Amino acid sequence: MLAPAQKPLEIAGTLVTLPLAGGGAAEGISAEVLQLGNVLRSGAGSGILTAAGVATRVAEATGGTVSPLSKSEGFKVTVEAGKRAILARIKSSGSMRVSIEGIGALTREGIVSADRALTHLSDMSSRELTELIDKARQFLSVPK
Repeated sequence: MLAPAQKPLEIAGTLVTLPLAGGGAAEGISAEVLQLGNVLRSGAGSGILTAAGVATRVAEATGGTVSPLSKSEGFKVTVEAGKRAILARIKSSGSMRVSIEGIGALTREGIVSADRALTHLSDMSSRELTELIDKARQFLSVPK
């Protein structure tokens, strides 16, 4: 029998996703374990952050606003930076991207790149996303 957790899991602000078990994958797994997996995936009471939780933390840290993505599951944080906006897209799948409107997306190191393999990020904490937005602000403040 599965015992309830004594305290919530803490993952240091990193977006964590767990796959839901499908019908075929559930053979031999108790309903109790499947329910635990569903609770962990939703983040309900577990301490694991959802895309909405990460977006909210990033928006609070950067002064941005949160809104849902229009074409996929997740959220975007919009940070106004003068004439251009900085956008952080945080998908429910765990994929993330930070871009500067009209310029391009940033790599994990804060370099503007058109290479999607370098700009579609994962396994980043809300702190790392906030730092990437700060790098985008620095990029915009450098005289051209």
